[in-house]
Amino acid sequence: MSSTDYVEFDVGKAKSQGLTTAEESAYSELVRSLSSFGRAVVKHLPSQITLLQYVQEAFEDAEKTASAELHLEDVATGSVNGSTAVAVANKQNFAAKAARIIVAKSKRLKQHARRAKHRAQQNNTKGREQPEWPAAIKQNAEDISQWQQDLFMHVAMLVVSEHFESKGMLVNRTDDSRGKQQRKQIKKHIHFHGDTIGVAAFELKGFALMSRATGLMVKPSEASQFGML
Repeated sequence: MSSTDYVEFDVGKAKSQGLTTAEESAYSELVRSLSSFGRAVVKHLPSQITLLQYVQEAFEDAEKTASAELHLEDVATGSVNGSTAVAVANKQNFAAKAARIIVAKSKRLKQHARRAKHRAQQNNTKGREQPEWPAAIKQNAEDISQWQQDLFMHVAMLVVSEHFESKGMLVNRTDDSRGKQQRKQIKKHIHFHGDTIGVAAFELKGFALMSRATGLMVKPSEASQFGML
């Protein structure tokens, strides 16, 4: 693994010296789409599994579908798998396709919930009792004023981090965009409702890399200053 095999998240914004600006934007959009999906889950689905599991399952499905679409496109255009040009293009295309799939999932989820509610009203019936999300989490789902720094963005960032780590990349999660009060609120949610959310702790990493030139431990974003890249 080279010293460039890492990606950093400042809350939901992805950045890496191994990604182009377009690829960073595509992955950042993917995190945002997963955040919106998590919010829709709390609004419209019961808490039968954890919030993290809901988001993970949505991403895993989107990952399989996007990868299959890219493979078919490569076959149709006669591209040679493994070539540099295809690999570079596929990073951006994969993230964009996966984000599109997640957005479509969110829309279908909302449509299904509206139709179910309409049917229940027409038939004057109540649905089966389903486990509900904690009131504080439901309130967070309704409040979109701080959507870029809230619990759902944090969960989405964890899921995309797992995706990069599964491919052998190091992940650094920072929190420079969030204020102290925003971090405190997320930690409070996790402390009281961690079992429902599926997250045991407020998970940032802040790992360091060893500089070959100086022997110092440095942040990935500072690696080029110490002769690592």
